[in-house]
Amino acid sequence: MSGTALRQRRRSSGHARRPGTPLRRRLLARLPSVGRVLAVLLFAVVVGGLVTLVNGPWLRVSAMAHRGERYTSTLALDRIMEAYRGVPLLSIDSDALRHRLAELPAVADVQVEMRLPGELRVSITEKPPAFIWRTAAVQLVGAADGSIITELLLTDEPDAGLQRLPVVDDQRFASRALTVGDVLPAAELRVALRLIALDPDVLGSRARRLSVSMDDEYGFVLATLQTAWRAAMGFYELDPREDRVAADARLEQQLAAIRTLFATRHERAVSWLDVRNPGKVYWAP
Repeated sequence: MSGTALRQRRRSSGHARRPGTPLRRRLLARLPSVGRVLAVLLFAVVVGGLVTLVNGPWLRVSAMAHRGERYTSTLALDRIMEAYRGVPLLSIDSDALRHRLAELPAVADVQVEMRLPGELRVSITEKPPAFIWRTAAVQLVGAADGSIITELLLTDEPDAGLQRLPVVDDQRFASRALTVGDVLPAAELRVALRLIALDPDVLGSRARRLSVSMDDEYGFVLATLQTAWRAAMGFYELDPREDRVAADARLEQQLAAIRTLFATRHERAVSWLDVRNPGKVYWAP
């Protein structure tokens, strides 16, 4: 068989090649459909509209209000909130605003509300007052956590609600620097409130109530007006070696020492007691 015939036989015995997809059809398959194009365009329009709405002039803060404050300074509230005037309403970080307001001394909780088209509202829950700490400069109103939430002049008469609070008369020189926002030492406040809450019967006293004061020399001082005696109690937990348990134990020993004295001496015959060291009590008629 000749070479020409052999080549023809090989070509005829092979598989026939399938025709390929036309170029035009391949190009059309790669192009997006009309529906896809419209969806993309619609998405772009929505995103662009939202961006314009958020950053445009229509939803910017133009009105602000706050409520619930009694002891919180209105000036302090206004100073924080004024920073948001003109800011796009939908871009405000309410958690950040809530955190800033919660740092104010009297604030316990904050609710932030944004109302369309441009109003920012804040509702404050304040810490309830728990005591009055009177210094030589001012009357300080404090909360249970020891934070000073507001102040009154020495000549101001506290309202009916504040008049029911326990009062500590702090005549130490350093106490004159105390102001709103400061926090009293926990041990100091704890002992002060415990002394104020003492029932005079625990001491063997017939007084109706006891008063508590502080000074630089004697620390805490218990006193009563009815029988006119005063007892120097000292300071607590100032010595690093005295923790809360040791301080409470020493206080119990001091109270027992006063009770023992009044069991042998009528309290009207005693004007001054020094029980800072409960193991060695001094007293004067």
